[in-house]
Amino acid sequence: MPVSFIVLAVFFVFTSFAFGCMENWSIATAEVILFLGAGISGYLNRDFWSFPKRLKAFALFVLVLIVVAVVQLIPLPVSFWNFADKDRIVAYEEGLQSEELLQSEKYRTDPFGKTVIPAEAERYTPKAPGWLTISRAPFPTAKALVALLAFFCFILMLEDVMKEGTKLIRRLGTVAGICGLAIALIALVEKGMENRTHILWMKLSDRASEAFGPFVNGNHGQAFINITFPLLYYLLWRKSKNTQKMSDRIGMRSLVFGLMILQGSLVISGSSRGNVIALVMIPLIYVLHLALSKKSKIAFAAAAAFFLILIAGSSFLLESGLLVNEVRIGMNRNILPNLTFCGTGLGTFEEVFPSIVTDWPLYKSMHNEFLENEYLQLLLETGAATPFILLLILAAIVMVCYGALEAKGSTFWLVVPLVSEALRAWVDMSFHVIPIASAYILVYALMASRRN
Repeated sequence: MPVSFIVLAVFFVFTSFAFGCMENWSIATAEVILFLGAGISGYLNRDFWSFPKRLKAFALFVLVLIVVAVVQLIPLPVSFWNFADKDRIVAYEEGLQSEELLQSEKYRTDPFGKTVIPAEAERYTPKAPGWLTISRAPFPTAKALVALLAFFCFILMLEDVMKEGTKLIRRLGTVAGICGLAIALIALVEKGMENRTHILWMKLSDRASEAFGPFVNGNHGQAFINITFPLLYYLLWRKSKNTQKMSDRIGMRSLVFGLMILQGSLVISGSSRGNVIALVMIPLIYVLHLALSKKSKIAFAAAAAFFLILIAGSSFLLESGLLVNEVRIGMNRNILPNLTFCGTGLGTFEEVFPSIVTDWPLYKSMHNEFLENEYLQLLLETGAATPFILLLILAAIVMVCYGALEAKGSTFWLVVPLVSEALRAWVDMSFHVIPIASAYILVYALMASRRN
């Protein structure tokens, strides 16, 4: 058993139960686990550092982002920015003038009483920078660079596990699936409790909004079970096909349907509409699998009818306003005119977004930590460097999903999370969360390993 498997098993357990891995301490711990695991694996096996073959699309994507982050952190003289982006220098100059005015004697004098004006040496007087990076917020970009390097180590270790064959990668899928099941059961218990923000009944997280088991955000917890539960469906369905006893087969498939009911109840009772996509995908993917694997005209007709019903239902919900989120639409509308060639810097959305808003009603709240649209946020932060590589990843996902639908067996269950999360990322923030992103690539690795 390779060291990579042990490290990744520990990594999945830790990130799943470390409050969704959204706290600074938990993110740093996860990164340390990946760096140490990659270092030990590379020390024991020289071939470990070779470029991944089965996960090359994801590895290339992460490498491109790493290069983009490094370039965005290179300091450039102000003379360059006077030529390339004069508005940015003007903004700094206006900010300095405003600060100087606030530090002046006029604004520091209390009109209702006697005050002592600080000496000039005691006042905070900002100075114009001589160098500026492409990133509008270098520190968040540096944090993003460290996270990307850690995630590249994750891909290298996952590739190393895949080299050992499908059996070991299925064991890793079992670990992730059990983590998802445990979180779902904890969330089910917490649904009947009043103080659900107490994660695992031990800690009240500053980031907790609507707790879901050990996840500080209910939306993230629901997304995690949407990815991990299909792993359990895949493993149980595969086991039922290989069993000789009819009673065992019925029992395993009944367990699958029971888990589907649990998943559905937790997702529907949550606050995120986007997580329902996974439930809708289950019957559609199953019918498509029957149509492609058995070449059945009846199954093709059923898939087409089901697809038309989905389109009609979605159109009705859009027209009725039930699927429309005005805040999210307003955020997207303010992003499109501000896309630049170089981007604003990885991880800078929270710092940059308030300054580029031009159309926002004063009476509406603004959620500016994440865009709730992974694709648009990526374009805003990285610029023109990522659209092509992003299309490459989506093409790789489509190819592996088509192969799983066409093949006989139980791999079609893994298509559900790959497709649903790729769609949900257009209306939500999910791949910024470490356990969600890692479980997603694990599902892809299972499909790619089975295909090979």
